[in-house]
Amino acid sequence: MRPGDFIEWTYKNTDNLVTQDDALWSTLENRWVPIGLQSLLIWITDAEYGWLTPDGLFHARRDDTARGFSRKRLTPVVPCTQE
Repeated sequence: MRPGDFIEWTYKNTDNLVTQDDALWSTLENRWVPIGLQSLLIWITDAEYGWLTPDGLFHARRDDTARGFSRKRLTPVVPCTQE
């Protein structure tokens, strides 16, 4: 992935796209941030990345993406590049 790529989030175990209302805990922002919308990658480093959605600009540590929030349970998620 590189800045300018569109990313979407998938459940790591199934590769299915996350539901529109899912979020992940950003330790950098100290809050739940949306991952259920298509996102534009703004920056990426070895430690963190930032993305833009219609709801605003968000950033998280790369390790933060290991857990996603769903209504039933915590589920591992990963960002994937949309080509």
